[in-house]
This record gives sequence, C-alpha cells and structure tokens, in this order.
Amino acid sequence: DFDMDGIYNWFEQPGCEMLADCDFDGLGDPLELTQCLKNPDCDDDGIKDGTEIWACILMSDCDGDGVLDRDEKDQTCIQDPKCVLAESDSDKDGINDKNELEQCVFDPDCDDDGLGDADELIACVLMADCDGDGVSDSAEQPGCVQNPLCGKPRADTDGDGLTDAFEYSISKKCVTTADCDSDGIRDGNEVLECILKQDCDYDGVLDKDEPTKTCITNPLCVPKGFREQQARSQWFDLFE
Repeated sequence: DFDMDGIYNWFEQPGCEMLADCDFDGLGDPLELTQCLKNPDCDDDGIKDGTEIWACILMSDCDGDGVLDRDEKDQTCIQDPKCVLAESDSDKDGINDKNELEQCVFDPDCDDDGLGDADELIACVLMADCDGDGVSDSAEQPGCVQNPLCGKPRADTDGDGLTDAFEYSISKKCVTTADCDSDGIRDGNEVLECILKQDCDYDGVLDKDEPTKTCITNPLCVPKGFREQQARSQWFDLFE
C-alpha cells in the first residue's frame, strides 16, 4: 500500500497507487465513490467532492429547488428546498424561475394578454384567449377564462343577433360569420338546429326557399308544385 490509504495497490485505480487522494479533491480515496476517484467534482456543480455534503456528491442541485448547490445562499440551503435565492424570480412576476416555462423566465406577461403570469391559470400562460371564444383573458368575467360559453354577455362580433359565446358552442367559424352555412339566412334568423345545414330537413328544398320557417324542419312541407317538378326531373333523367 504505497500511499498508505488503506487500499492495496492492486485494488487501486491505475495511477492512484502513490496518491491517497487521487483527484486532489480533499476526499481520501477510501471515502470516494468508485466513479468519483479520478473526478474531483463528480456532479460538475463547481463544488469539489471534499467540500460537498456527502449525500450531494452526485447531485448538482441536491434539494431539487432549481438552484444549483454552488449558487445557494449558504451551505445550510443546499439541502433545504425552502431556502431559495431572493433573485430566483428574474421577471418579478411572483413565480420562481424554476417554476416558469423557459420562455417566460424574463417575461412577467408571457402571452401579452394584460394578465401577469402569476394571475393566470397555468394552462393559459401562453394563450391570450385561453378558451378561444374571441374574448381575451384579461377581458373575461370571473370564472370564464376556460369556458368558451361564458364570454362577454352581449359580444356579437358578426352582428347576426347571436352572442359569440353561443355561436362558439356551435362552431368557431360562426363567431365571425353571420351566415354560417351560407344558405342566405342569417344565423340569428335560423332555426338553431339548422345553423350549419343549408337544407335542414333534407327534402331537397334549401332553407331559404321553404314556404315558411316551420317548413325548414318539416320534409313534408315544400313549395307548391315542387314534388311534380322533382318527379318530372327524375323522369327525364331516366332517358338521358
């Protein structure tokens, strides 16, 4: 045992036979983990193994608080996740950097919606209109940020007589399109179940051509002479 470290020469790592502290980290070879014998900073955290807390030799952030061991305020904080740096909230939005999305660390309002990230629902931090109802999160009523049916009570972007929130529940395109099925009838004047159908009762007559509004959903109610015209058309089709 040339270096008198208690490890027989034939058990030593090559090159360490004459060195009791082979990597000069202040921790004797008998106390080192095998993988750390030739690495003075086994977790690459900037603190030599000899000055590390033993339990933290393989962990660069021993308490998992987002602050590297070398950056902690003092050694007592290395194993205390509640002991964080005052400057760990870079954008001063009330959320510690370790809990922020990477792109939001320096931006207190990451989606520019007028609501600070700390006031946002986590799912909405990157979306200015989280529920896609046409009302920005900052303009929503309380409890409406993630509910597309709960927007501004009288918002009607396309002026068709139906609120954006209601139209969103039918189809997103109806919020900005006054005649969502392009049948010539404004959505506010449609039978609600027919807003996305040009021929709601599938009787061959477009909704706009039905005799009355009640006929829109009644396949037996068609314009006078329509069935005869339909029959003649089918008859001629047989001989074409």
